[in-house]
Amino acid sequence: MVCLQCVFAACMKACPVNAISVDRSTGAVAVDYARCISCRACVAACPFGNMTWEEGAGRVIKCDLCGGNPACARYCPSGALAYEPVARSSRSEEKASGAV
Repeated sequence: MVCLQCVFAACMKACPVNAISVDRSTGAVAVDYARCISCRACVAACPFGNMTWEEGAGRVIKCDLCGGNPACARYCPSGALAYEPVARSSRSEEKASGAV
């Protein structure tokens, strides 16, 4: 299961220090680790279980679309995964309509 990059991301709303935001260049909901206080509120808030805690690194992790070039799609042996960026206008329309 990977992050759904929700338009109204519960993880983003739950973050008390605004360390989660939409990366304007990729459209991904991303964590700013310099701001993150490791409270794990985002992990509890994600209704899909796609925010997780990485014990070894001591931080939350989620899909960030690999900077706009997701490795999962690049290396999928069957070609079942594909990455197609959503146009910014489409994301704005989703936001306006309340769609996730």
